[in-house]
Amino acid sequence: MIAIEQHQGQTWMRVREFLTPVDIIYITGQFKGHPCLYLAYSSGDIHNALFKNKALAIKYKNYDFSKIKS
Repeated sequence: MIAIEQHQGQTWMRVREFLTPVDIIYITGQFKGHPCLYLAYSSGDIHNALFKNKALAIKYKNYDFSKIKS
């Protein structure tokens, strides 16, 4: 089941898992001026980001996205 939610000006797409207690949340955002899609757990804690630009994805592949607050 998927739900679209609005939180503090951001669009969240929550994918509810039926076999595990943790939902995955996709959050639209900006990272250092570049559009991205953050990946977060049920609590909203960000753990990764997806970029359209391959070079940016490679550049930030080891970045600790948990420092970013949703």
